[in-house]
Amino acid sequence: LEPGEVKEEKNEQEVQDLQSKNKTWWNHTFSKMKPGGIRGSIMTFLSIGIGAGILALPYVCKEVGLVNGIILLIIGMIATYWSFNLIIETSFTLNIKKVEHM
Repeated sequence: LEPGEVKEEKNEQEVQDLQSKNKTWWNHTFSKMKPGGIRGSIMTFLSIGIGAGILALPYVCKEVGLVNGIILLIIGMIATYWSFNLIIETSFTLNIKKVEHM
């Protein structure tokens, strides 16, 4: 390169970064999921958790009874709500913006 000449080429990663920043919400949300991506991982985690919970509910209610099953479900809901609030309050208190930094 000559002095004062600007390099025009961008590597492939920089181009992909720029394209991902310019995506609309719709394109970002509903575009094809890439292997090993965050959205794919989240969907896998949710499907496993929800599927296991739905399959376990009838069995638990059969074993402990309907009333006790409902009571256990309510206790689980309260524990989940409390733990999510604890995580959120901690992130605000420590000024943490990303889950990776917790």
